Amino acid sequence: MAVRVKDYIEIDIDVNTVEKKAVPNQNVKGDGEEWIEMPLSPLFRRRRRKKAKTESIMEKLWNFLWPTTTTTSTNEKIEEEFADVRGSNSDDLRECLWKYISNNGLYVDYFASKSTLTEEKRKQINAKVASLKLNLGGKNNKRATMKRVFGNLIICPQTALDVHNESLRYATAGSMHVPLAYANRAACFYELHDFDEALKNIELAMEYDIFPDHLDRKLLDLKKACICIQSMEKILIENDRIEELYPKGRSVLDYRPNEDYPCVANVVQIKESKEFGRYAVAKCNIPKKRILLIEEDYLKTIDLNECRLRTCTTCFTEDVCFIACEKCADAMFCNQECKEHNETHIWECNNFISTMDYDHKFIIHSILRVLHLFTTGNTTDVNELIEFIEQLKRTQKFPKTIDDSKSKYEFFFNLASNSPSDDFYSTTLTPLEVVYLVYKMLMKIPKINKSFLYESQRIFLQHLIIHHIYVIKTNCFGDDSSTTLGLVQSLFNHSCDPNLCNKHIANEHVFYSYLEDVKKGDQLYISYINFFDTTEERRAKIKKIWGFLCTCGLCEPTDVELKKKATCDPFGIVSSCYRFS
Repeated sequence: MAVRVKDYIEIDIDVNTVEKKAVPNQNVKGDGEEWIEMPLSPLFRRRRRKKAKTESIMEKLWNFLWPTTTTTSTNEKIEEEFADVRGSNSDDLRECLWKYISNNGLYVDYFASKSTLTEEKRKQINAKVASLKLNLGGKNNKRATMKRVFGNLIICPQTALDVHNESLRYATAGSMHVPLAYANRAACFYELHDFDEALKNIELAMEYDIFPDHLDRKLLDLKKACICIQSMEKILIENDRIEELYPKGRSVLDYRPNEDYPCVANVVQIKESKEFGRYAVAKCNIPKKRILLIEEDYLKTIDLNECRLRTCTTCFTEDVCFIACEKCADAMFCNQECKEHNETHIWECNNFISTMDYDHKFIIHSILRVLHLFTTGNTTDVNELIEFIEQLKRTQKFPKTIDDSKSKYEFFFNLASNSPSDDFYSTTLTPLEVVYLVYKMLMKIPKINKSFLYESQRIFLQHLIIHHIYVIKTNCFGDDSSTTLGLVQSLFNHSCDPNLCNKHIANEHVFYSYLEDVKKGDQLYISYINFFDTTEERRAKIKKIWGFLCTCGLCEPTDVELKKKATCDPFGIVSSCYRFS
């Protein structure tokens, strides 16, 4: 494969002939000031920086295209670094996880037995939790009016739509501000040429008798304009005069679904071994670009500090005809079905959870999902919950199907939890302090505080939080603004040279065969990391986060794999037409 690198111009410079001057070394302080010789010519310094940068680029490209087999000494170096990290961690919580104190039948109390949780740190965390509000104020018609006026001043319809969504969330249910928000959203969708969503918002606005009479005619004119343009576009598309730019429809599997797990194609088989754990293989030859798995995220949170709330709180679909939560100003739903399907919002409605850090919210949501299974009204049956978890610990098997909330949680609980990293989403708190913070925030919720009355129940909650964190650390994926976790997709093992690729749409992950045909019996791999890093960087990262040394064809290639990589064109961009005979 030919790779073009930015041209590097060699300039012959004799360092010995360059004029030099004695200057103080900035790295040495005090009276014993050291003096060094430095060339005056900026051309020389610029040349050295440029050469170093070019060499770094070439090293990464060479390593990616023709990686050398990692030597035993490199493996030992990575193992030593990993051991140093684990050895320096005084909070290895895994040692005591689900362990009983002898003779009394109680689990180990992390907060009583671990000395790293100092009294000063407890007070700081307790003060932080005490400052969190159980009532955020909720609806506010004055703010709804301000948002509406501001939204109408914005020229960009996409930005204006976000502001009118805020106006809808702040509007009190049944007030005049609700239909006005729908009408303004309809106008934004009209300007965005999304006439289906515009008509839906118009219908919602017209359902309210309190919609201002002097605006009725304007709303009807908008409806007629949407219907007229929509009819014209439909005729033109049918006659092949124009193409439909944004065809609506969801991705579908390219094969019949699996009987037990309908989200995955029946050409995929789940196996288990000591070497690979649970993994997936192809039951037959699979051509490239075939969709094999379409799965909704079991858990997902987004960072509202980085982006506006413009998605459904349940399915994370963007920019549709949302309905707002009737009690708070922090949630929107696609429809009534999404609203009823959400299992966590009932716990966080109008309180501090909806506004907290999205990484900690991710852990809390995982706990709330299992609590919801055993909650009726304002009471959670903690004893039934404990019995259920103990049963899962004894069986350690995946459910036969995942067609309801309980079976999905069973699948989640039994996912791999072998992440060696105890970096629990914080740069300022130790792992145990993070667990204590999450525990205190959960106990601040009145419904949970009233249900976990006894010491044994509260210690059980500590262990459940830690178990969830290890499952999440091992199986979640994320970026700077969101974190997600799927169930069946978590069974795919890692390779720096994967045969599956995925795309993320709303709350769905779509996995498909990538670049080459997959042969019968081949294991299906995805990449957990950026495979453009050097071999040593990739292997060190994999070892630190997931606890194993990668031995894929890119990290430890055979002679056959090296020859294949040197002769193939995976991206399909090199042509053979530039040959001369």
